[in-house]
Formats: sequence, C-alpha cells, structure tokens
Amino acid sequence: MSLYAQFHDIDCVIRVFNTSEKPHTIAWNLIIKSHLDLGLFDSALLLYKTMRHLGVAHDSFTFPIVNQAVLSLQSDVIYGEMVHCVSTKIGFGFEVYFCNTMIEVYVKCGCVVYARKLFDEMSQRDLVSWTSMISGYVCEGSVGSAFYLFREMMVKSEPNSVTLIIMLRACCAGESLIHGMQLHGYAIKSGLESDGSLQNSVLKMYTRTGSVEEVEIFFSKIDRKDDVSWNILISFYSMKGDIEKLVNRFSEMQGIAVLSIETLTLLISAFAKSRDLFQGEQIHCVAIKSGFCDDVLLTSLLDFYAKSGKIEISDQLFRKISYRNNITFGAMMSGFVQNGYVKDAINLFHQMQAANVEPGAEILRSILDAYTQLGALQLSEKHESTKLEAIKHYTKDLKVSDLNGNEEVHFPTEREVKMMGDQNHSDPRPVDGALSLALIRLAYDEPSYSCIAHFCDRMDTVFYWVRLLQNRLNVNPSVEEKWVSEMGAIHESLNRKCLPLCSDHINDLYTGKITLQDIDCTLFVDVD
Repeated sequence: MSLYAQFHDIDCVIRVFNTSEKPHTIAWNLIIKSHLDLGLFDSALLLYKTMRHLGVAHDSFTFPIVNQAVLSLQSDVIYGEMVHCVSTKIGFGFEVYFCNTMIEVYVKCGCVVYARKLFDEMSQRDLVSWTSMISGYVCEGSVGSAFYLFREMMVKSEPNSVTLIIMLRACCAGESLIHGMQLHGYAIKSGLESDGSLQNSVLKMYTRTGSVEEVEIFFSKIDRKDDVSWNILISFYSMKGDIEKLVNRFSEMQGIAVLSIETLTLLISAFAKSRDLFQGEQIHCVAIKSGFCDDVLLTSLLDFYAKSGKIEISDQLFRKISYRNNITFGAMMSGFVQNGYVKDAINLFHQMQAANVEPGAEILRSILDAYTQLGALQLSEKHESTKLEAIKHYTKDLKVSDLNGNEEVHFPTEREVKMMGDQNHSDPRPVDGALSLALIRLAYDEPSYSCIAHFCDRMDTVFYWVRLLQNRLNVNPSVEEKWVSEMGAIHESLNRKCLPLCSDHINDLYTGKITLQDIDCTLFVDVD
C-alpha cells in the first residue's frame, strides 16, 4: 500500500486494502491519507467514519490525519471541536503531535482564543507548538501578543528559521524596524542567516520598515540571490515609484537569476502605475519570447494597456483569458470607464452577472462611475454641451437625505443650469433613462473612521449609503422600489456598506470636483 500511495495510485491502494480481512490501524491511516493527498477530502472523512463504526483502534497518527482533512475542507470550527472531543475521550487529546495539528485547525478557523487555551493546557510543548501559536497571533494581527509569546519562548526553547520568518512578518505588519533589526541580529548570532528563505524575509522586512539605503545594503550582502530576492527588490522600487532603478535592477537580474512569471507581473504592474507604455511593451515582448502566459499575467497586461489608453489591446487580452474572476472583470471594466467606454463597461457588468461572478469593491466603483458618466454623456449630447460641463450639471443632482426622508433628491433648476455659462441649456430636465447617485446620510454611533477619499486622513467623517436612482423629482432614496431596475446585484453588494467621508470631500462629490474614482471604495465600512 505504501508503495502505491507514493505514486498516488489510489485504485491499487484500495485494491490492496480490500484484500485484508481486518485491516489494521496503519492500513486505515494510509488509505485515509492517500485520499487526502489526492484532494478527496469528503471520501477521507467517510473512510474515517467507517473506521470508527467498525471500532478500529486509533494511534497517535490517526487524529492528525483527520485534522488534515478538516483543514482541507475549510469547514466550520465545530468539526475541529468534534475531533478534539473524540481524541480527548479516547486518550490522545494531550499528545504533542495531535495538539500541534489542533492548534493549526483552531487558528485556520479564526479561533485563536481556542488555540491559546489548548496551548496553555499542554503539559509538553515542542518548537512546532510555540511556532504554531505565534503564527496564529500574527495571522490574526495581534502583533503585540506574538512578540510577548516569542519572548516567553526564548526562555524555554530556541527558535528556528521558520519561527524567525513568522516574527519578521509580524515586524512588517507592525512596521517595527527596531524589532526587525533585533531579529536579524539574532539570526546572525545563531548561525541561521545563511537560510535563503530567512534572508528573503529579512529583505522584505527592510523594504517595509527601512530606508532605501538599508534595503540596498542588505540586498548586496545576500550571497545567493534567487528570483524571490529580486522580486522583493523590484516590488520595493515599484512601491517607491523609482522606475529608473527598477529598470536597472531588472537588467542586472537578467542572466543572474531565473526569470519568472511573477517577476514579469510585478514589472507590468509597476509600469501600469507609471503609465510607461514603452517599458511595458518591452516586458510584454519578453513575456512572449519566454513563453510565459497565465491568467494573472494577462490580467496585469490588460490593466497596463487600459491605463496607457490602449483599450483595444486590453479588450483583446481580456478575450484570451480562460478563467475570468472579479479581478479580471474589474480591471477590464475600470479600463472601459477610464477611457470613456461607459456603455461597454455596463455591458461587461451584465456579462459578469450572467457568469455568476460576485462583484468586488473596485467593480462597484467602476459601474457606479459608468452609470454616472452615461447620464452625463446623454445630457451633454442633448444640450450640445461639453462632457465636463454635463458632469458638473449631473453631479449637482446629488442631495443628502436622512433615513426619514427629510431631504429630497432634486434636479438643478433652469437658472442653475444657465449659471454654468452655457446659454444653450434650455431644457434642464434629465434625459429619459438617465440615472442619479444618491448619498444617504446615516446617524450612526461609531468610532471615527478616516475619510476614504484619496490622500485624506481626516477623522471627522460621516457615514453615507450609496444608491442609484431613476431621475424623477421628489424621490426618497430610502424607498427600495425606486431603485434602478436590474441593478439588484449592485444594491445587494452595497447593502450595509457605507462610505466615511469628511465634509470637504462630500461637498466635492456633490459639485463634481471629484468622482468615485477619487475614493478608495475598498475601505467601505460594514454596518448593521
């Protein structure tokens, strides 16, 4: 069985297993694990259920294997608790190997408190126990608890390179250069610095917390630079916006490290931010010559060409992508909106709905902007005005209403339209089918949130709901029947999601000085 299992020949494993009249514990463990290794998680659990039903004895490896199945299924913590309960009842509940896997289950299920309770109850702990618990705190974002436990560990056990890598991640999350340098010093003192993965983690720590000089000094000291090392450095220069150094480092990298698809994706993303069409096209040529072509790289290229104004190439790349997720749809939709193809963006949104792809925050922002621009475009065509003037006109339609509907959505008067300087605006009414954005102010007792307009850090914010309405007079935006038809997916996604905005930026949004593209909609706040 072990031989067939090594070659993942599940049929032969089952055939040999069935030849045994009464398979022993090791055979049961092996057949369950063979199913796990092939991704047959449900079958593995069914086999364990049969094993329990037949009263087959367990050993110290049985429950860790079952925990592997629970982890793979990404199921609710209740399944982990059931395994924990049964193992304790049988007598394996406090074995170190099992407890380590149980801690991992609790951490992956988001129950770090349960993991810590089990950790404290363990009579014996090994290096894996300490590292798993520290990793749980880091994953949860409890950086302070991770450092506290690490200091306790230093007294009772000696950390290895894996522990240090996890702690360096904590330094990145907490942006603590001092702690990171202390860990770096410990790695040198303990002789662990030669570990390639640890070197890359130290480099990443310096890119997140240190200066350019510190990053470059440490990078120069890495004796065996792999593609991960170069990718970290390239990502650092991209974050700093230093395209010249990024290009120079990439040229230096070629011929030294193996070129990877991740490297090309990072470069394309950097050139998309800088709108550097020439350099981006060069990397596209490298990708073609190297034979690299996956959906992630194609999506990055799509985004690059869209931001560079080459929307036709973006559309061609979009059609080549076999698996389209919300990131792919979002990049293409944002490209259409940024380049003025708002109707194409709306059509693509309907295609996404038909494909049952869930819209993310970026997609919501793009589609809301698309509908707003579409209304402005229709208005400008009707009044023969410029699109900019129409947008100013259109965004003046915004008016705040509270949940009681004390303020109504209204449209500019003819006098207001003429004050914009275009005497040809004789009909102030919106064209049929145009849409309006309504922002509903919420009286919500919550701690202050930072304004989510780009480059604003004001904390004196107010929560607003976003709604799309038909352009009718005296429409109360809190009445669901008045929402735009066929936009249920948008409103469902926006439900309970609010925008914290300061008074300056809410006024700018009303007057058309900014649009939703100037707001970081990934920072929506969930409210009940």
